[in-house]
Amino acid sequence: MKKEYLFSDPVFGESELPRDEELIIKGTRGKLFCMLYLAGGAEKKPSVLLLHGLPGNEQNLDLAQSLRRTGINVMTLHYSGSWGSEGRFSFRNCIEDCMTALEYLKDAENAEKYLIDTKRIYIMGLSMGGFLTLYLAASCPGIAGAVGMSVYDFGFTQRLVRDRAPELQSAVDAAMNDNAMWLSCSGGDLSRELIDNTEDFDLEKKADALSKIPLLIVTAKRDEISVPERHGRRLYDAIRAAGGTNAVYKSIDSNHSFTDRRIELINTVADQMERWLG
Repeated sequence: MKKEYLFSDPVFGESELPRDEELIIKGTRGKLFCMLYLAGGAEKKPSVLLLHGLPGNEQNLDLAQSLRRTGINVMTLHYSGSWGSEGRFSFRNCIEDCMTALEYLKDAENAEKYLIDTKRIYIMGLSMGGFLTLYLAASCPGIAGAVGMSVYDFGFTQRLVRDRAPELQSAVDAAMNDNAMWLSCSGGDLSRELIDNTEDFDLEKKADALSKIPLLIVTAKRDEISVPERHGRRLYDAIRAAGGTNAVYKSIDSNHSFTDRRIELINTVADQMERWLG
């Protein structure tokens, strides 16, 4: 990793230029629209699967471009039923779509074609993308490390509503209705799925598995959606309690999407990647 190029343009020979690869990969429910931001150079490179949130207006492409300049490939995707990808949107389908994307990156033919070092594949995501990142890190073997930004723990929230504050279900339903307007699903579908999957979507219950993986969890002090004490910070504490000595926690004085601290966010992620990559 060449961190000196995080905010400056490296120079390559004509045959080694960075390039964009627009992909349509086959998912269980049809076409998934993806993008590969391929770093310049002739060697195989570490690669990141970068996951957007719900519904996906913010894709963190500034982070993708910055990491690419340092010599890291970045893949983004739109989940089933979102932003043109075929099929029905659901949280469970998002998980499956991400697994499909990971398998695409690990595929030997794709690794040769796109110069992917399959032993150095990382996952990153913000908000729902952070939830998916940690869920996948706990479930999928061979992940070199994971970065969860403003992680939203759907299972914890639903457990809190179920066990202690059922009057808040209407607020959850309203949020799901707002997000569903962008997606191929209904708000009621999403609310029912959260209720039906409360235990499996509870990331704290995956703390033991997550304790075995290099992790960076980044929270925002002014986050009113993924409130750190209920989401990212609570998860970090649970992972450390489970023996996760490779887990790192960073707090940034910003809001949910880090809108006023994008450079600090990018530097925070890049610093951790540099430590992992050596």
